[in-house]
Amino acid sequence: MATIFDFDAYNCQKLQAKPGRVARQKLVYGLHRYAVIKTGRPFFDSPCYAFPLGPLFLELHGNYGHNGNPAALTEYERAIVDDVLEKLGAMSGKALAARSHVNYYEWRVMREGMRPDQTRVNGEFVEIPVSLIRGLPISSGRVPLSGTKSDCRKTSSHWPTTVTCKLFSKRSNNGVPHDQPSSSRRYHSRR
Repeated sequence: MATIFDFDAYNCQKLQAKPGRVARQKLVYGLHRYAVIKTGRPFFDSPCYAFPLGPLFLELHGNYGHNGNPAALTEYERAIVDDVLEKLGAMSGKALAARSHVNYYEWRVMREGMRPDQTRVNGEFVEIPVSLIRGLPISSGRVPLSGTKSDCRKTSSHWPTTVTCKLFSKRSNNGVPHDQPSSSRRYHSRR
């Protein structure tokens, strides 16, 4: 299985100009989201968190110098990435961040009740669960790279009203590694 670094390296290789850090995060999230909606599973195993500038992968955030292997992607994965880059690749990091605030319902649900600059709840990062992304509707045979709650009301009667997510702490909590869930929290969306 390819890693988040392999996908990031492929993105950087395909784009004419090397994207900045924010753009790299947003492009990898766009790919992650698109893969989950289209296939029901993410292409790589890295948790994503609801940060003020949009979805953020801590693993990538702390390791932009890590060299991934673009050759690790399958032909199918490359086709999906190419589709995402065709739609989002020319956008700046700032434009992609603004887009994530408007279009990514799952990010807005997980940020609900947080201050604009807040990154943690009770000392822990708030993860965007893959199950919430899976619940996004697919309308007219096309897989959306974005979706708003109002769009979903129009296209699906199965929009989730309750989401359960796991909160993760960056530091060890009583011997539990930082990547293990330390608690759960339920969020309710308004219909």
